[in-house]
Amino acid sequence: MLRLVTSSLALLLAFAVSSLAEAGLIDAEQIVVTTARNPNPSVQIAEVQAFETGTGINVAESANGGSASATSETFGTVAADVIDGNTNGSFGAGSTWHSGNELNAGVTIDLLAATELDSVTIWGRTDCCQDRQNDLTLQIFDGMGTLLFEQQNIDLQATANQSLEIALPDTAPVPEPASIAIWSLIGFVLAGFGYYRVRHKK
Repeated sequence: MLRLVTSSLALLLAFAVSSLAEAGLIDAEQIVVTTARNPNPSVQIAEVQAFETGTGINVAESANGGSASATSETFGTVAADVIDGNTNGSFGAGSTWHSGNELNAGVTIDLLAATELDSVTIWGRTDCCQDRQNDLTLQIFDGMGTLLFEQQNIDLQATANQSLEIALPDTAPVPEPASIAIWSLIGFVLAGFGYYRVRHKK
């Protein structure tokens, strides 16, 4: 009996801890990447990836339901280039979006549904013009347009491969229902264990 209780408690604790460790930015539905450069504020972005907490799925990718729009599309590029699953930053590869020279040039990615995100990775152009991607801003919004997260002064030029992974904070206000149930069950097991020890001391 004691061995069974101990084994059950260890399994429950492991599950509960792992569920708490998989917390991220909740209710994310829209990702916006813009440049703060002026003058010559054009920007080129090869890919924007948004990884779901727990599954690691890139929910920004068009194959996973993501859609994209941009302030402008030039040189034969389209906004969808940033969510096509191809991180190749060479412009000749045909997978890098290029904006015009408008202020606050940027791209917006809409996710299929509200999602809990662990991180976002931005990939820039690699064959030219890296100085155009050294002052980016990342913003993440919920479905009501409320700003959930913002990071400014993102410098892809300073990285080895013109890409940067941005870890997102845990904004979960309360444990998930499954976590609450697990911790309640742990309390029940502990109470039973205590009762078992009292009974066997008599």
